Amino acid sequence: MDWFWQDRTARHVAILLVLKFGLLAALWWGFVRDTRHEPGTDEVASVLLRAAPAPATYAPEGAP
Repeated sequence: MDWFWQDRTARHVAILLVLKFGLLAALWWGFVRDTRHEPGTDEVASVLLRAAPAPATYAPEGAP
């Protein structure tokens, strides 16, 4: 493992990955952690009604 820290590119990649995941964790902690979303009745209805088959909206053949 000692060779890893002696290689300059590997060291920079490791440091950038640690910084990246640290920044992502900080953003999540600040913006997402306390967010609670309770669905309203219109959201529940839209999800449930989306699963039902759609009615035929065309006129049968031969109808004026």
